[in-house]
Order: sequence, then structure tokens, then C-alpha cells
Amino acid sequence: MNSADIFLSVKRYKRRILSNNMAPISRREKDLNTFYISFRAIRVIVISLSAILAIAVLEFLSYFGPEHPLAIGFSWVLIFGMGVIAAEIAIHWAKTHGNRVIRIADGLAKSGERYRRLINGISEVVALVDLDGNITYYNDKILDITGYPDSELRNKDFFELFHPGDSLEVRRIFEMCLKGERPFETCEVRGLHHDGHILHFELRMQAYDDEHAEPAGCEVVLNDVTEHRAMLNRFAETETRWQQLVERSSDGIVLIKDSRLTFVNPAIARMVGRETSELIGKPFMEFIHPDALEITTDHYRRRFAGEDVPSIYESKLIGKDGRPVPVEINAAVVGIPEERVDFVIIRDLTLRKERERRILELEQFSQRIIEQSPVGIMVVDKAGTAAAVNDALIEMWGLPSREDVVGKFNIFYPGEYEFLRSFDFDAVFKGGTLDLGIKTIEVPKANEKGKRGISVSIIVFPVFGESGEFINAMLMCQDVTENVEAQKELSSKEERLKLFFENANDAIFISSPKGKIIQVNPAAEGLTGYSADELAGMTIHDLFDVEDRELSLRQLAWMKRGNRVHFESVFIGADGTPIDVDISGSVVRSGDENLLINIVRDITERKRFLSRLSQNQKMESLGVMAGGIAHDFNNILEGIIGAGELAQENARDNEELSAYIDVILSSANRGARLIKHLLGYARQSELESEIVDLNQIAEEAYAFLTHTLDKRIHLRLDLDPELGPITGDPSRLQQIIVNLALNSQDAMPDGGEILIKTRNISVDERFARDHPGISPGPHIELVVEDSGLGIDRENLPKVFDPFFTTKSRGEGTGLGLTMVYNTVASHGGIIDLRSRPGEGTVAYIYFPAHGIELETFENAVPLERIHGYDHTVMVIDDEDVIQTVLGEILVQLGYKVIHAKTGKEALEILTESGESVDIILLDMIMPGLSGGETFKRLTEYWPEIPVVVVTGYADEKQTQEMLENGLAGFIEKPFKAAQIAEKLNEILKQ
Repeated sequence: MNSADIFLSVKRYKRRILSNNMAPISRREKDLNTFYISFRAIRVIVISLSAILAIAVLEFLSYFGPEHPLAIGFSWVLIFGMGVIAAEIAIHWAKTHGNRVIRIADGLAKSGERYRRLINGISEVVALVDLDGNITYYNDKILDITGYPDSELRNKDFFELFHPGDSLEVRRIFEMCLKGERPFETCEVRGLHHDGHILHFELRMQAYDDEHAEPAGCEVVLNDVTEHRAMLNRFAETETRWQQLVERSSDGIVLIKDSRLTFVNPAIARMVGRETSELIGKPFMEFIHPDALEITTDHYRRRFAGEDVPSIYESKLIGKDGRPVPVEINAAVVGIPEERVDFVIIRDLTLRKERERRILELEQFSQRIIEQSPVGIMVVDKAGTAAAVNDALIEMWGLPSREDVVGKFNIFYPGEYEFLRSFDFDAVFKGGTLDLGIKTIEVPKANEKGKRGISVSIIVFPVFGESGEFINAMLMCQDVTENVEAQKELSSKEERLKLFFENANDAIFISSPKGKIIQVNPAAEGLTGYSADELAGMTIHDLFDVEDRELSLRQLAWMKRGNRVHFESVFIGADGTPIDVDISGSVVRSGDENLLINIVRDITERKRFLSRLSQNQKMESLGVMAGGIAHDFNNILEGIIGAGELAQENARDNEELSAYIDVILSSANRGARLIKHLLGYARQSELESEIVDLNQIAEEAYAFLTHTLDKRIHLRLDLDPELGPITGDPSRLQQIIVNLALNSQDAMPDGGEILIKTRNISVDERFARDHPGISPGPHIELVVEDSGLGIDRENLPKVFDPFFTTKSRGEGTGLGLTMVYNTVASHGGIIDLRSRPGEGTVAYIYFPAHGIELETFENAVPLERIHGYDHTVMVIDDEDVIQTVLGEILVQLGYKVIHAKTGKEALEILTESGESVDIILLDMIMPGLSGGETFKRLTEYWPEIPVVVVTGYADEKQTQEMLENGLAGFIEKPFKAAQIAEKLNEILKQ
């Protein structure tokens, strides 16, 4: 056995000792090792003997040489001796060194056990990692720290013990150590516990070599610093919180060393109007106001001298611009004797001082109120004794003087004021308020002997301190003698009013602002046929005829603004009978609410009498009804016409679709003229002239009459296709044809035929002479002919007289042909009526021709011809359809649009949004704030914005008044896009 073999053996034992499961060498292992060493020694002996034998053979052969025989014998002896010696030496060496190896191995085993216990006992993780990254050795600490069981750690990938974010960095360090590029230094990395939570390690790593001096892996030391890291984080958070607390504190915080500021927070800097950097290193007393410098310096000096001085006291700083800032200083000396500093907290007392000043002023003000109050006031203490009293109470109760009351008068022993004895003042001292109500007391008469009785109202209530404790009670007494007398007078008046209310001939309705009936008199029951209980469940609007309810709503809205109203309408009685009524309404205040009072007079008989004298009133009533219908229908038609025109703009390239849209627009326009005709019939409004095609008027009348006349009557048209235009009002002209046809129907009870014919004619001078009212020249002839009963000669001259009729009473007004005559005359034409009994009737009507070729006026002006140039238009209309259609038209015209569904919303937008509005389009009939009232508000607050009324029905008188008050224009629904474009363009140019 050579030294290398022994070294390798020791190395193997050392490796086994350092392995995870190494134990001390057993007896069997020792015997085996001895046998192995002995075997090596025997092998050496055998080799030595073989060498000796070889030499002996050689010597034997040399016998045949020339050498002497004795020499040969000596050589044999020498050789044998040397062999024996060599064998002895080999045996001794083997024995000696074998035992030494055994002793060394046994010692190493025992040392390895101690080494293993030492490694497992340290607080750090020790591990060996091979070149593949597998853990080949580790101490027990790794099991405690990582939570992994021993079975999972064996040959586990070392890098899986680390957080994914740090695993690559650990691998990089590992590779650098293997290359010898990194010293044995410490770095901090994140690890992963077996349950997944994060650990923090300090990592040290260095490479180790194998027996061939080649890198075999890395020795790793891990120190668990998780708790240390958490502690540092908590310390940092705590430090941050304290720093934020100091920085954000409203109190100033400073440290003073050697009379100079070493630390200041922002609050103290704000107090003195400086930056914090300007204060550090400055003497603290430099910022003390001269008024407080002496006391502050004295406290500072004595505190550092160890004297007992108050830690909290008031002082003053020098604030911005030199003004004094009252502060409260709370100071203490902190630190070790060798390095003490003054820790000072400074609180700004400015607000507190101001509050104290205001409290003092308030107390003084309250005292003045008590002294100067016209209401008698007495303040009593917990025992009920007067602590203060004002002159008003002394005078009211006839007390001698203030000195005779304060400290002497007690509400529990009131003397001659017996009325105080009956009340439980203890309840006041427990926190309650006592209302004694109105009492009559007798007090001495002023400047006279005797007493006088007065009525007083007395209230006693407690007064509490800041902490809620009872301080005293306050008695307030008011002379209500005049009020009591006035109440008596009021009661008397109420009784008289009740008598008037119950016995009035006119019906009286008292209702809420929303119209709910609260009270009625007997006359109201007699007028309507409903009992008082039935009326109490109704609103005033329920009594109106359906046609008059919109009127009632407008009148109610007008009343709620504080205006008196007076109007006539129709009630529907309990039995369904219409009742003509005259209504006078106003608003009265009752307590905390407004009430509406309507005095209603039955004028049915008067209306019947007046209707026989003046048909105009009937027509006016019809106008109200027609106006309501016209408003709704015109809104509907405007939606159709507006949407149709927008569709027409988008369908120019589609002739078939454009043709269908033309039909829609034509029908809608006929409907619009029909509504206009209805309004004209009802209210006889002023003539609106335009160039018209009489053929188109006749066709529209034909369409209307087709659905109106008796089905047994055949209606026929004969129209001149080359007919020239005339100037007139389309609705009035259509009214002529309709009225004549309706009269013809009355003359054909069994059916018949009506012919409507037009043609161009030229009136000569002879014809003009025979027909006064017509001039020579081109005219348009309109003929309406029927096959009816005809008119006898006696009645023919009277047919155009007002109220002339041959119908039974109640079947006609006698105004139809009168209206025809007046309408024809207003258009510069004449009517020639010819008839014979049994031969029917023919009406020849002649209108002056306009003198130009008729153009198509129904087509819409292309919207791109007129552009809004980004002006802003506000549309105020409660109809969604109008808002949509009109808004889209305006957008296509280039305008910006703001929508408002009510007058109130429009006013709010103009007031709050601040948006610039160039023009306003206003509907007249809207819920809530009406169009008229909205116009008044607009012109009052925004007179610079032009307003255009766009409505389906408007009262002509109201419209005229609005025009006189600055209305920029009027557009009647339904309108065309071109009308809107031209009107806005015209106004904006102005």
C-alpha cells in the first residue's frame, strides 16, 4: 500500500463522514480494512521473494562462469538474508500503517459526527449543490426554514427554492462561482416556502473541487432574514407615518438646540409666513413677537435651567407682514444631558381667539336683545328666582322696578300673579318647553289708580350650557291684547263671510292650486247637480266641457301667478247637460297655502239670448274648439311634412322613392289647408294672400267632400288643365267650394249630382257693366252646379243675407252662403247665383287672374341653398316629433340646435349653461309655462335674442300683442323647411 492509496482511503472516509447519512466506523468495517491492508502486505512479500528467487537463479547460472565457488555461496547467503529482511520490513510497514489508517478513519468518523451536529445546529442553511443544480447535501435548518420534507429535498433542483423573479439571478451567481468570477459575497434574494409564501434570504456561494481539482459544485449558505426584512418594513412604515403626521399636523412642531431651530414642520412655517428652509438655523426668539418676547425667553431659560415652569403657556409669533399671531406653546426638554433639545408644539390660537371674541360679542348682543326686546323677558335660576328681567316685562306686568324683581320674584311663589301657580315648571327644568297659552291678567293702570286687564302669551323654555347641563329657564311674555281683539273681530267677519258663502246665489268653488275642490256652497250643488261630497272628490277641471279643459288649464295657470281671471266656459252637469257659465277666479292666502276661489254664475239663459242676437259669439266659441284641434293636428302634420322634406332631400337620386314622398307631402299639405280652412271657418281671420292654383283647391275640396257628402250624391270635376293662377287665401277659397257643395247636398235629400268646373275666361266691358264689382280682363271662372230642388224666385235674392235659412230651427245658421259671398268679395271677385225650382242651382264665381304662369309652390327649397353659418337655435316645443323633425331640419341647414321641452327648461338652460343662443323658436301651447309667458320672460331677461313663434294655433290678438312687444316673426304649423330657412335667414341678416 502506498501513500496515494492511503490518501484515497481517507478521502473516501471523509466523503462518507460529510454525507448526510454517515455514522461512526463499525467493528466489521475495521476488520475488513485490516484484512485488506494485510493482503496488500502479503502481496509485497510475495513479490520480494519472487525477486530473490530470480536473483538466485541467475546466481546459479553464473556458477558455470569463472567465478570462485565461495563467492557464489556468499552471494546466495547475502541474497537470502536481504530477502528475509525485506520481507520483515514489508510486514512491519503493513502492520504499522494499517493500524494508523484504521485509527485515522475512526477519528475522522467521530469528528464527522461532531461536525454534522455542529452544522445542523447553526442558524443558517448549509448545502452542497452539484454541477447540475441538484442538492447533494444540506443541514436540518433548511427543513425548518423552507417547510419542505426531507424526502422532497433529496436531489431537488436547487433553483426551485427561489422566487421566480430571483431564480435566474441565483442561477447566474451559481454559474459565475463555478467559473471563479465571483468572490464569496452576500446578496439578498427571495425564496419560496413549501406553502407558497415568500421568504427573504442572504445568499453566500462558492465553488468546491473534486479530487481532480475540477469544479464539482457550489457550497451554499442561506441566512433567513424574512423576519428582519418585515421588521425593517414595519419600521419604515412607522417612520413614514410619523413623518406624515408631523408634516401634516396643523400644529407647529420644532426642535430647538442652543436657542436655534434645528427642525421645523410646514405648519410653523405657515404661521410665520416663511419657507421651512428659511427657519432652520435661525434663533427661535427671532420669530417671537415683541409683546411676548419676555415671557417666552424667561420660560425657555428657566426650563433649561431645570426650574419648574408651566409647560403650556400662551405667546405670540411674528406672522406675515409683521402681524401678531396668538399661539399656545407646549414645550419640554428632551434628550441626554450632554445633548438636550427643546421639543416644542405650537398651536395657532387665531381661530380660537376669534371665536372667543365672537362669543363675547354674541353674549353682549344677546344681553342687548333681552334689554331692548319689546317682548317681556325674565330669566330664572334653578330655584325659580328671577336672575334678570327687562323693562318690557316690568312695564307689562306693572312691577315696581328691576331691583324689586331680580333676586326676589319667584315663579313658584308668584304672589298676586296667581295664574303662574297652576303650571308645572318642573317640566321646564327637566328640558321641556311650557306654553302657557294666552292668559288675561290685571295690571296697574298707567298713571291711574286701579287696574286694567290685558291678554298675554307666555312661553317658558330651558337654557342649556355647552355640555348639555341645565343653566336656567327663560320666560317670554308678549302682550297680545290687540291680537285677541283682532281675533274676535276676525271671528265675527268669518261668521259674516260664512253667511255670505252659504247664501250666495252664485256658485263658489274653493280649490287647491292643482284644482282639487276643497269646499263648495249650496249654490254650486244646485248648479252642477253634484252633492258637496261628490264635488270634494273632483277637480274643477272635471266640471268643464272637454272642449274647454285646455282653456281652464290656461286660466288656472294664470291664476296661480297671482292674477285675477274672468272668462266664460261650459260646465257639464251631473246629468250631462251643458251649462254656460261665467267664471271669476282669484288666489287667496289661507295660512301657509294658496287657495283658488272661483265664483261661477249660470249664464245659460243669457247665452241663449245672446246667441240669437249675435252669431259672432257662437263663431268665437267654435274658434276656441277649432283652435285646440288645429294645434294638435298641425303638430302631427308638421311631423309628416318635416320628415317628408328631409326624406326628399335624401332621395333626390331615387325618382321612384321621390315620387312616393311627393304624394305624402301633397296629402299632408292638403290636410294643412283643411285645418286652415277649419280655422278660417271658425274665426274668420284675416285673409292671407298667395298665388294659388284653383284647380288644386278644387281637387282638395273634392277629396274632402268625397268623405263628407251623402254617399247618394255623385261628385264630378271638370277642370281646365291650362288654368291660370289667382291671388287668394287657399283655405278660404276651399271654404267657398265646400259651403256651396254642402248647400247643394241640403237641396238633394234623395241624392243627385254636383259638378265643380274651372276655366280661363276674358271679361269684356259689356259683361263688366252687367256685373258690378268686376273689371274687364282675364279672369278665372269657378262653377259649382247641382241637380237639386232649386231656389224659388222669392228667396233667391235673400240667400246671401246673414242668418237667412229655409231649414228648420236648429238645423242651420244661415251663415254659409253669407260667408261665401264675403269671401268672394274679399278676393276681388263676384258670384252669380242662378236657380229655378226643380232645375237645380248653378253658382258662377269669377276671380281676377294673376297674370303669370303658375309655378309649383309645393316643392321644397333645397336645403343646401341656405346655410346657418354655425348659428345656434333653441327650439322650445313640448312635442317630441316637432323637436326631432325641426331639429334635423335646422342641423341640415347648418345650425347648432339646443332643445327645451318647456318654457321653464329653456329659461334654466339660458341661465345656467352660459351657451350663446342666436335665435329662439317658440311654441305657444305648452304645459306649465305657456308660450306667451315664456316670451315675456325671454324679452325681459334676454331682449337681444330674437324670438320666432312656431305654433299650430295662436290667438290672433295675443300674436299681435307679441309682435308689438318685439316678436321677431311668426311661422304657422305645418311649415316647410324653406319657410324656416328663409325666416331665420331674414332675421339673422337684420
